[in-house]
Amino acid sequence: MHGFTVTEDDTFAERHRRQELRRALRITAFLTGALVILTILAIGPLQALDLTIDRQWRLGSNSGHAADVLRTLDNVGQRILGLQIMLVVALVGCVWSRSVRPLQLGIFAMLLVNLLVGVLKLSLARGAPYDDSVHFFVKGGEMYPSGHAANVVSIYGICAYVVVAYCVDRRWLRHAFTVGIVLLVALQFVTSLALRWHWFTDLVSGVLIGSLVLVLTYAADLVVPEHWGTLPSGRVRSERFRERAETSDAAPIGPGIPQRSSPEVTAVNPAMPVQTSRD
Repeated sequence: MHGFTVTEDDTFAERHRRQELRRALRITAFLTGALVILTILAIGPLQALDLTIDRQWRLGSNSGHAADVLRTLDNVGQRILGLQIMLVVALVGCVWSRSVRPLQLGIFAMLLVNLLVGVLKLSLARGAPYDDSVHFFVKGGEMYPSGHAANVVSIYGICAYVVVAYCVDRRWLRHAFTVGIVLLVALQFVTSLALRWHWFTDLVSGVLIGSLVLVLTYAADLVVPEHWGTLPSGRVRSERFRERAETSDAAPIGPGIPQRSSPEVTAVNPAMPVQTSRD
């Protein structure tokens, strides 16, 4: 039988992968439940809240310099702009990691977010604030959920994931991405409410869907075998994990996972005793 080498870092990375997958599935269940509950409430009692927030946040007029600025800022959530940015980041990740996995993840997230948003928009058919139509199942309605809010969370979130998982992983970089995405979400809320393009619950549901797509994409990256799409000269996830574990200022590859460098365990044959060697 051919010999093989097993390291404790490998088993540690595999345990971490399984732990993160279970965590992703729990978050997926929570986000799905939250979206269902929000949708039920938005069809009924939360319509009063939507009307109140609309009265407080709307601009006096959608014409003028202020409205033009808001319309320009609102473009941050456009699908085309997000797609272009995602493709650039994904291609950089492909070159950096010598793997097509970043591009695969970006395409998966883009298709999934458009599918979920499109199906819900057409199924629920909600009216628009600028038509003073807060109800669901109206002719021509397509406001719930907000595609712009979903795009901001999912597309820019995937860009951040590609950078920290496949390029450079630093704690300060993670914090910067988190703050940046939160600010973009807040900007999307302000512009959409002020211009009366979405009700408040439309935007909240968009954030939930974007978060759901982000978690599902992370889960897909954990499930699909590491070597799929990785060039012979590339590095799979477990190798990057070990490299980052040895870097003092590198952030953990997954949330809450401690940094660790473990001794190597070598096994020549499963029937032979395992020998442990320390550097």
